[in-house]
Amino acid sequence: MKIFKNCAIIIYIFVFTSILSLEKNYKKQNVVSLTKNELIDNNIKHDSLNLYENQEKLIVSLTSYPDRIKYVKLVLESLVNQSVPYSMYHIVLVLAIPEFPNKENDLPVNLMEFINKYPDLIEILWYERNINSHKRLIPTLKKYPNNPILICDDHIIRKQWWINMFLEDHNKYPNDIIFGASNQYLTAEYKWESYKYLFLKSEAGKLNAIKNMIINTGKPMNGFGGILFPINTFTDKRFFEEDLLMKLSPSSDESWQWCFNIIENKVLRQSSKIYDYSKDIIRNSQGTSLYRVDDTNYDLILKNLINEFPDFKKKLDEKFKLINYKYCLCTIVNDKYVVGFETMLYSFYKHNNWFNGDILVIHDDKYSVLSNESKKGILSKFPNVKFLKINTLKYDKVNMKSITKRFIPPLIKFEIFGLIDYDKVLYLDSDTLVISNIYELFNRNENLICITNHKYSVENKEIWNNIFNGKRRTEINNGVIFINKNMLDKKHVNGMLNLTLKYNKSFPFYNGLPDQDIMQVYFLKNNIKVTLVSNIYNTVKTVFYGNNRKITDEKIIHYVNLKPWKSNKPKYKYIYDIWHNYNNELNELYTDKIKIENETKT
Repeated sequence: MKIFKNCAIIIYIFVFTSILSLEKNYKKQNVVSLTKNELIDNNIKHDSLNLYENQEKLIVSLTSYPDRIKYVKLVLESLVNQSVPYSMYHIVLVLAIPEFPNKENDLPVNLMEFINKYPDLIEILWYERNINSHKRLIPTLKKYPNNPILICDDHIIRKQWWINMFLEDHNKYPNDIIFGASNQYLTAEYKWESYKYLFLKSEAGKLNAIKNMIINTGKPMNGFGGILFPINTFTDKRFFEEDLLMKLSPSSDESWQWCFNIIENKVLRQSSKIYDYSKDIIRNSQGTSLYRVDDTNYDLILKNLINEFPDFKKKLDEKFKLINYKYCLCTIVNDKYVVGFETMLYSFYKHNNWFNGDILVIHDDKYSVLSNESKKGILSKFPNVKFLKINTLKYDKVNMKSITKRFIPPLIKFEIFGLIDYDKVLYLDSDTLVISNIYELFNRNENLICITNHKYSVENKEIWNNIFNGKRRTEINNGVIFINKNMLDKKHVNGMLNLTLKYNKSFPFYNGLPDQDIMQVYFLKNNIKVTLVSNIYNTVKTVFYGNNRKITDEKIIHYVNLKPWKSNKPKYKYIYDIWHNYNNELNELYTDKIKIENETKT
């Protein structure tokens, strides 16, 4: 009897241990994931943990159809294996009953087995009507109107960082729509175009490559990279009219969503990580992709939406006030200023992605020399920059006794008035930094716009000629100049050059800065009215000396004298750090771009 009892105990222990082992194996992925996720990672800041504790649960929504349902299990596996705890998100698979009339019985067995493992994490939402790719969002939005919703494709494996990235971006920009990828934008001519500057080459086209950038008329690839819609993104009742959406945009839910994002003035922001999601598309799954719609269909859908919604057309027109103009951003660059130019251009485009004009670099072979190597480096980062090499023999004739060789490159700035092929020209020195949207400058109608020395405050439309008194506080700083069509004439270039022959210390208002002194005298002698705008468009770095003043409403910072890429003067640490932040962003972006594109090739 004793032996029997001992055997029973041994059997009991064995069975109990086996059950524990089975349970452990059954929940292995959950346990490992949860343990890992609760601790997160040493690289994630403590603030992120607070984010996870306080943020509302994220709904991750996707859909599929019979031809692609066999791939969904792989996608769900990647969504289950994310680096965030299950308590932070819920997965919804939306399926249309007309496509799967027997519901679960029509689904692959391995898919159902996998879903049943995670009853609290994954749900199937059956929808009465087949509304094509619109199933990704609308049914889920109806069921979960008070949750942020992240939608994705059913044929792309998601990296472990994917959901975490969206959660952190949403925490930082809670009211913005966050998207993972965009490969085209709408031009002022109402045509779809690939990104021209700072893009990432991929099988899905040229992807925007600027992190956290707010796009003006760019359209997200909502399922490809994913897109997170905050609560109350869609408040217009027309958005939910299924007969209407199936009539106007049956094959593109992203066009439909984008239309109402424009109507409701929503902010569309690129995610904090740039990634080529085409690398993670499941092999052989792309033939019937939901997001692949050719340009002809996109054009037809856009036409349908514009005709149906006058308010949509009105909102687009507001974004395209420059529709009838040819415009450019230009600067003068030599080999010593390449790093300044690249950082300036990155800062400009980061905040002004509406810009579809030319980027023009002026140089020559004698005074402002730009080597082929430098050009190649610039084009590797900004492929569509244009170079204008000018003949500077005429600059050999300047009064060399009063204008030393180091002051001749700034004189080349006169050439901007000869850019007669453009309607609007914005000149920026290559040692400036654009830290805000400056669309309003391009939308002004005055012939010539400049900014005075920072010590003089002006009102908009004040005429410089009326207040100039020859003192330093009222002089023009020509590091930023905006020129409209009526002032673009080569006679101005020749007129200023003629004054260089007379330039010396007895020159009117002589200040030892030939380009600015000559330009001012030319404007005065020829009664050329100069409209002044606020110093926020040309704030010189010296106002930040001592690191006490902080940036408030400034839009363009001008790093006069010692340059941030050559100096680390402690008294300018604050304003230098801002320049270095932009420069570091550009370098990181370019490094990532090369890495990702090389990985794609292999």
